[in-house]
Parts: sequence; C-alpha cells; structure tokens
Amino acid sequence: MNALPSDFNFILVPGLGGSSEQHWQSLWAKMNKEMIMVRQREWDRPNMQDWVNTLVEEVESYPRKPIILVAHSLACTTIIHAVAEKGLEVAGAFMVAPADSERADFPKDVNGFVPIPRVVLPFPSIVVASENDAWCSIEKAQKMANWTQSKFVNIGKKGHVTAADGVGLWETGFNLLLDFADLARS
Repeated sequence: MNALPSDFNFILVPGLGGSSEQHWQSLWAKMNKEMIMVRQREWDRPNMQDWVNTLVEEVESYPRKPIILVAHSLACTTIIHAVAEKGLEVAGAFMVAPADSERADFPKDVNGFVPIPRVVLPFPSIVVASENDAWCSIEKAQKMANWTQSKFVNIGKKGHVTAADGVGLWETGFNLLLDFADLARS
C-alpha cells in the first residue's frame, strides 16, 4: 500500500459495535501510525448526541493539520448530524457503507440517529457504497450522496464492507482514500 499524504490528519470513525481487529479500519490504523481511531464510550447502544460530541472533541484536539474523516456505517450518519448540529469543520469526509438508520428494522438500541439531516456537507466528501449492503440499499446510499452533495462510488457487491464480508485490508478502498485526499487538497 502507498503511504498516506503527510499534509493531513486522518481520523478513523468506526460504526456500530466499533471496528474489530480484522476490520479494514483497524488494519489501516496498524499500518499507518498517522491514523487516529475515534473511541466512543458506548459502541453497542449508541446515543447520537454522545457520538457527535466525541467526534467533535476528537476533531478539535488535532488542530495542526487539516483532517480527513474516514467513516464506516453509522459513523457516516454521525458526521452528517455533526455538521447539522455543530458545524463540523474538516478538510473532507470519506464515508464507507453508510447505515440507513431510518429503516424500520434498524436496531432499537440506537438512539437519536433519525431523521438523518438533509444537509449539504461544507467540505469535499465521498460516499462509497456496496450493491448488497444489508444495512443500506444502494439507492438510499445514492440519495445520501445526492443530498450531502458527495461524490458517489459504487464498489459492486462487497456487503457492508467488513471483515465478515471478506474485505480484509481493502487495498482498493485505501487507493480510493488516497485519490480522495488529492480531491480534498484542491
């Protein structure tokens, strides 16, 4: 894998349950000491306001360089809520496999993530989605990209883009991130 550009801080933002040791976010963090992983206080019964506050605190604690958020699943929704509620300021958001918290069958232990704000993100952003994601249809992911004015990338059939889906290190995703960093820089 290529090296990360040194002109950004990269903050990894896991979704519901956190990122397992074999999740691409954890693997990227092990290989790239420049990547910082957000640590939520409650991974399994998240409260939106707590997750937003933790994300904002993490962003504000790294003022040295511009920040690119690298989010997975429910963390994508967290970024959208943070923009709507706190005016989150970062250099960009790389959002992978967004979770559709508005679905009727979404876990009931997830509190406050609905409705998803219909806001334009004030920084470059990308939504990377899979055609067979059990947590968000490709159509809903496309709609999220549209209303946030994010670039949209369909990566084919990769499930929810987790270790359980066989994604592993996900070098293709890392290369997408590097391309996105170039976009965020311009």
